Amino acid sequence: MVPMLGQAPLDHIKSVSIVEKVKRVLICLGFYTLADPLEQEYESDSEQFQEDFRKILNQRDSVLQEFKVRCDQQDSNVIDFLSNQPKIPTEKVTLEVADSRQAMQIFPVLDVGPLKSIDLKLKNDSQLWDDQRLIQVWRDKEGLEMEIILEELIKENMEYLKKILTNSRIFRKISIYFEKIDLGQFNKLFGQPSEILENSEIRKSWISREENLRIHRDLLRNRIQFSREPVEQRRVSALEVLSNSTILGNVAKFLNGIDL
Repeated sequence: MVPMLGQAPLDHIKSVSIVEKVKRVLICLGFYTLADPLEQEYESDSEQFQEDFRKILNQRDSVLQEFKVRCDQQDSNVIDFLSNQPKIPTEKVTLEVADSRQAMQIFPVLDVGPLKSIDLKLKNDSQLWDDQRLIQVWRDKEGLEMEIILEELIKENMEYLKKILTNSRIFRKISIYFEKIDLGQFNKLFGQPSEILENSEIRKSWISREENLRIHRDLLRNRIQFSREPVEQRRVSALEVLSNSTILGNVAKFLNGIDL
């Protein structure tokens, strides 16, 4: 039998999941030392929930593997409470929230040090957050990976994604799943495919001399993956040099200018 929260080994917690329903909230804890998770339900605005959550954060002795929040409510007591908590150390965060405003309430309380990946599902919204606020929150972080699920990939989101991926190193990879997309705007922003495969398209956009932005569109799963990748440095073989008259001519001019 799984112990109640007061008897649980809180220093061995590996995951915390919070699910808010109508006037109720459920905490689910995963442990390194217990086979089964612990679940406990509260009223969403209860002081006991808040007290127990603080106790969980204070007594754990390691970084969480995952912190998950699921909320269907536009006005959420739980999201408001979480947004005022100390930094939450986790390698992965999973958010299933009503809109991007709620996501932006949670992002600032995540400890960016151990954070590696973010899964985000927006249930009632296709508008992502303001890019300047996100850049400010994670300005010292590099190499994050993010998956986003939303109904429609609109023009404003495409512009935001291109801007944050080309102007900062916060994200290494962002994958977006969607139901609808404006392909005209997509092609206008990212160009025509440079490579067409059986069920996907590849586009590349220049970032710098060292990196490209690679855009992989999966035609079967309605997914687009944006990733930063190193520019392939092409080596010139000796045969290519010897067969290139321009290169040989320049070499000859150089040698003629040297006093042997």
